[in-house]
Amino acid sequence: MFHHLGRSRADFWEAVAPWVDEFPAASLDFQSYLREVAGTAVGPNTLDGMARLLPGSNELRDTCLVDLRTATLQRLPLTNVPRILGTHFGGQGIVLARIVEILESIRQEQFDRVVYWRLLLSLCYGWPDVPVVQEWLARPRVNWKGMPWHIALHLDRIARKPDWFLNDILGCLEASAPYDHVRDDEIPKVLTLWASGEANRSLLTTMLGDAHGSDVATATGLLSQGGAMGEELKRRLEELFEAEVGASQRPPRVGLALSQDRLRSLAEILFEALGGIRDRPL
Repeated sequence: MFHHLGRSRADFWEAVAPWVDEFPAASLDFQSYLREVAGTAVGPNTLDGMARLLPGSNELRDTCLVDLRTATLQRLPLTNVPRILGTHFGGQGIVLARIVEILESIRQEQFDRVVYWRLLLSLCYGWPDVPVVQEWLARPRVNWKGMPWHIALHLDRIARKPDWFLNDILGCLEASAPYDHVRDDEIPKVLTLWASGEANRSLLTTMLGDAHGSDVATATGLLSQGGAMGEELKRRLEELFEAEVGASQRPPRVGLALSQDRLRSLAEILFEALGGIRDRPL
């Protein structure tokens, strides 16, 4: 088993980090390891584990900042670094100063554009009022061409423009239509974050009557993840579920449910939203 997980301590902990919380003794050993490697480059699973077990800590902050510093010179930042920095250290001036410093170096030395987008993502999570974010909001939408979908969705969220957000959800669905999964892990996260607001959840209910299965599945998934469903919404979903499984098409309509990051039948996501997955016997 150790052979398959890797021959070094770093490889071992990177492999088991997603599950180590379930084992108290191993979790304590993992925390000791995390403090030992804090401030050095680690893998994405190890960093997620540090965020879970040492949330908001100096060790977590220093490890994320080291990743950003080395990334601009040698490689792309880890995909989870921007989200962790923004959610755990949002508002902290010392972290903002470091991000702005790296942004300035990118402008001067023309580093990879992906580095820029990941730094902007950190700002969208933790410092939405800074000038660089507000400058993007002030630009015409035509100038957003080439922007990653998750950045556009975050900017829509910050601008409190639900019409922009819904239009971009549909655009993202169309762009992802040729694939069987969402290729950007950040998209489901920003969708769930946006759907947690009550006003936005009420807008999503309008998508339940859409003719496109992918739109309905996405709306259903977001509504079920974003908060508790009231009786009226649950009734609507039950009616939609009955209509879906009783429809003439076989199998039921299939769509890309961005909230779950994969291609799913509409009946499946409705069944899950109504609690059927939890109650189904093995």
